Amino acid sequence: MALEDVPTDKKQIAVTRSFGRPVKTLEPLLEAVSEFASRAAEKLRKQGSFAGQLYGFAHSSPFRPLPQFSRGVVVPLRRPTADTSILVQAARVGVRRFYEDGYQLQKAGVILLDLASSTLHQG
Repeated sequence: MALEDVPTDKKQIAVTRSFGRPVKTLEPLLEAVSEFASRAAEKLRKQGSFAGQLYGFAHSSPFRPLPQFSRGVVVPLRRPTADTSILVQAARVGVRRFYEDGYQLQKAGVILLDLASSTLHQG
């Protein structure tokens, strides 16, 4: 196998989705980012990596004449991890930091940052 044929590890892992209809309250947004963080954790483990930070975001549609909302937050993790429960908790904490009532959110997502190989992790 040639060196060029070996796929390199991703530097970021993202799971983002647009909603079928606008999200207007906190609870459905928390459910969505929990699912996104869970999927991102699966991809992270498949790659054999740990994440050191999580970025969560949400925004309204730029094409609607409603009040606009676009916020995100980086949540540093205490230790690099691929643990689904820790990543979901971090995503939920992040959403609670930036969420405000009164907006119709169209898209949200989770991006895992500061990725490192799990074989290099010190116990």
